[in-house]
Amino acid sequence: MLHSHRQKFYIPLGLAVLTVLCLPSARAQAQGPARPLWPTWVYTPWTKTCNKTADGAKQVCSTTKVASDDQGVVVFSAAFIEVEGEQAKSLRITVPMLDLLRNEGPQVSVDYQASLRMPPPACPSGPETSCVARAEATADLIGKLKQGQALIIQATSQQGARMTFSSYPLPLAGFAEANESPATSGAPTAPARH
Repeated sequence: MLHSHRQKFYIPLGLAVLTVLCLPSARAQAQGPARPLWPTWVYTPWTKTCNKTADGAKQVCSTTKVASDDQGVVVFSAAFIEVEGEQAKSLRITVPMLDLLRNEGPQVSVDYQASLRMPPPACPSGPETSCVARAEATADLIGKLKQGQALIIQATSQQGARMTFSSYPLPLAGFAEANESPATSGAPTAPARH
């Protein structure tokens, strides 16, 4: 008699546990597919373009990659800039204004190693939503850009007492080839989704 009483207790308990375990799955199915934790960026290929300075004396070349959101809005970018006849080269980073402290520049690294703190960015006052930071591109950094897997742009913002840390990856596949090739006409190419 005691045995059948236990059995009656275990069956409802088992059904209750099974129902609780199945509820999140049923709820997720009702809400549709889950959104990814990280946004899906749409990248342009690395592209090299060259233009003459306003006085026509020098040629300025830029090897650039741009990341947009799934709506086509440019979110962040990086450009490696070389000026004809000058030894100094520079790296220009563009990040969303909301993700950047104005008095602290973004950090960049190749494959999360040996990060470089860039100077405070130039942020326009107006409807623009991006800030631009520039730093010298040393021979060591250039070598890492050509051999690495990803350029990581990290920015910090503050809203009240809360600090937010954002990380923007730019794949480096194709950087060396684009940088060492003759300049393109700047014609748009199909972006790749990552």
